[in-house]
Amino acid sequence: MKGGNTLGNTEKQNKTGTFVIELKQPYPILECDEHFYDMMQYSVKDLKTRLRTLCDLIHEEDYEDLIGALEYQLSRSNFTSDRTRFLKSNGKIHKVLMNGQAFSLKDGREVLQCTCTDISSLETTALMTETSFSDLEVFSQSMRCGLSKHVCDNSLTLIWANDYFYNLFGYSKKEYVNTFGESLLPMIYDDDLPLVVNHITSLMEDHEIELTFRVKHKSKPFRWVNLVAASAPNDKNEDFPIANFVLNDITNLKFAEMKAELEAKKYEIIADISEEIPFEYEIETDTITYAKKYETIFGRKSIYRHPAQKFQSAGYVSEDTVENFTGIFTAAQNGESLHRTEYKLRNMKGEYEWHYSTFALIKNKQGEPLRAVGVLRNINTLKQDQASLLKRAQTDSMTGLLNKATTETYVREHLKEVQSGANDIVMLVDIDDFKNVNDTYGHLVGDEVIIEIANTLMRYTFNEGFVGRIGGDEFLVYLPNILDTQLACEKAQKYANDLRSKFPGGNGKPKVTLSIGIAATDVPLPYSDLMEQADAAVYQAKLNGKNGYVLYDDSLERSEYRNERKDNTANYNPVVLSNAIAMLCENTDTISCIQKALNYIGNAMDIDRIAIWEYTKDRHFLTKTLEWQSASYPYSDNATDNVSPAQWEEIDTLSITGTYHTANTKAIKLNNFGKGVYSGVNEFIQSKFIYDNCTVGYIGYFNYSDEQVWSTETIETFNLFTKALTGYIQRKILEDRQ
Repeated sequence: MKGGNTLGNTEKQNKTGTFVIELKQPYPILECDEHFYDMMQYSVKDLKTRLRTLCDLIHEEDYEDLIGALEYQLSRSNFTSDRTRFLKSNGKIHKVLMNGQAFSLKDGREVLQCTCTDISSLETTALMTETSFSDLEVFSQSMRCGLSKHVCDNSLTLIWANDYFYNLFGYSKKEYVNTFGESLLPMIYDDDLPLVVNHITSLMEDHEIELTFRVKHKSKPFRWVNLVAASAPNDKNEDFPIANFVLNDITNLKFAEMKAELEAKKYEIIADISEEIPFEYEIETDTITYAKKYETIFGRKSIYRHPAQKFQSAGYVSEDTVENFTGIFTAAQNGESLHRTEYKLRNMKGEYEWHYSTFALIKNKQGEPLRAVGVLRNINTLKQDQASLLKRAQTDSMTGLLNKATTETYVREHLKEVQSGANDIVMLVDIDDFKNVNDTYGHLVGDEVIIEIANTLMRYTFNEGFVGRIGGDEFLVYLPNILDTQLACEKAQKYANDLRSKFPGGNGKPKVTLSIGIAATDVPLPYSDLMEQADAAVYQAKLNGKNGYVLYDDSLERSEYRNERKDNTANYNPVVLSNAIAMLCENTDTISCIQKALNYIGNAMDIDRIAIWEYTKDRHFLTKTLEWQSASYPYSDNATDNVSPAQWEEIDTLSITGTYHTANTKAIKLNNFGKGVYSGVNEFIQSKFIYDNCTVGYIGYFNYSDEQVWSTETIETFNLFTKALTGYIQRKILEDRQ
């Protein structure tokens, strides 16, 4: 009896147990807890022999219905609840309430953990019903979302709701019921009412909907909510289906999305009107994404995986700048925080144009690179202007040949690299009695002769060397790596013969001949030594009666012939300008290049001061960003690091071209002139910098001397330098914005 009582008490107490099944046919039972064994009167051994799948546990009449119910519930959530009949080990049937929760194991298997309660007796069933309602109430009130049940009629009549449902509208339950009764419809924002009605109508057929709309609020204009609603198939005896609603307040999220959309739109508009094309490079996926503007400009897609390979294979980047382009991605992958480079991209016409790109790197908390964010800008016009200025600084304006300074530089560089076994040759070409041509036939004919000689020299030289005009009537031909000096003699003969045939004399035309001196070396030699030899050869050609050439040897006299090699007439200093432009082009460290060029110009042109001021973001001040000062600059400039733009803008009104110069500052009658940066100045040039059609800053050249006045050459050199500098100031501003 004692044992029987113990067994009976155990059986009475163990009415709940847990087991786990794999959610895959035939639903094998993976494990059970001891309470389940006690409740069902099975042993551990039975799990391996008799109780292997769910089918072995469930009454055969209930099995198909249970499986269907489980699959339906799991399609909607991770939870299940159903009533079914279990077979105990003794063959008896027991009704159970089976609640389950699905989850994934580490090995990827999907399982369902089921808690089973024996509800065979009415008492147990009543108890479980009460417990279930109690649990539901606790659960619903703890949720931070509105839970409610509605009749899908014309009012969306409210059957039941948790407290948070009423809080969504700013009311307590009592206030809501007293004001709106049991209807949800009055709380829907008027403009969104048709949207909600249409979706509720579709709920009758689809049984599940999700939508976002606005609802009215007691103290606020409105709130954004997200609704998920589900209904069971409509009973034929019911006029309207019953639906469960889940309402979430997403106002903050919605406003954040709208703000993000506005920011994205603003970003897109700015990108469209700007000269830059923004881009992002995702390092992990090796993907570059340009703004949509890229597609319009280049006529190709704006997103590329593995861009270094794609651009090279498709020919989007020129072969000579491929290394610069691929360096972008290498720099990002190596964690380079800032990177700048230039390369040529193919446009829609199939032409390659210069572009400049810069990026800043974004890293994670561990300092590992994630993505690069940057901009692409077309600088082809700037490059063409630079090339044009550089060519202008290096060439003779009349003939297009290299000028004296550039010719000398080129010859000096070549003479450093002379190798034995071959000769580097200098040919000095002098026009015989050119002064008589000018005096007799006029300077127009003299110019015609000069130009024709230049064309002849270029035609017979081709790519074998280079030609320069080093004086008014004197030219230099340089031929590197010539195996036999006889080639130079043959060319000299061709030069002379060609010119004699074009200017034989008579019929109002002059007779023009050339005296040519040839000097050769197969070892590195100073420029002055080789030129002295060529001079001696020219002198000997003159002594020989002119109209011929002489190849230098040591027997020739060197000291008697002297030719006045005057620079061709120019209104700027080509050497200074050429060197300054070269400094600007040295590398992509824009600020250091600009500063180096300013220092060089200031020293070379013996100027007191050069300074650049740029507008602050609010445009209330101009900030001094770059400067050169000579040792003779007489003022302490601490007070002018930040100045009012009024001074500069007043002077700007006096200019038509954007550049203003005066050597008589006393004649300027403006309210702000003579103060601050202009204090004590006697002569100055002011030019403005333009970026995206807006004045972004100014450059000033200042002369504080009472005696010295700038020459025309100095002024034009400053003007040309400013023109070259403009593109680099634009680049500096672009980099500052990164």
